[in-house]
Amino acid sequence: MKTDAVAAAAQAEAFQAAIKAVDMNKLSHDEHTVWMKVMNKLATDAAGITKNKDVAKQRVAFASLSNTLYELLKVSKVDGPIYYQHCPMFNEGKGAHWLSKENAVKNPFFGAQMISCGSTVETLN
Repeated sequence: MKTDAVAAAAQAEAFQAAIKAVDMNKLSHDEHTVWMKVMNKLATDAAGITKNKDVAKQRVAFASLSNTLYELLKVSKVDGPIYYQHCPMFNEGKGAHWLSKENAVKNPFFGAQMISCGSTVETLN
């Protein structure tokens, strides 16, 4: 996995567009309830990744975005397994989570430095 702040910013910008495009009428009651709670936070975190070209700051915003998105996915029907993974070393040992479609750990918080650091803590189906 290559660390690329420009690519991360571009993906976060696409994610911001996807947030704006969500049709709340198509959400289940539980999804809608959580969506109303998290949509502004998701947009703020995505903007933090888009606006920052500093990878360290992008990773902090990504950690927050991942936790917020996890709240939504917990009440959503997901297409295939989604792995909720944890890095114990990020943020001076406070740790952070991310979501992945792969069970194999590819740590986004340390990139190539420690690509396999972490573990799957939950599988969403």
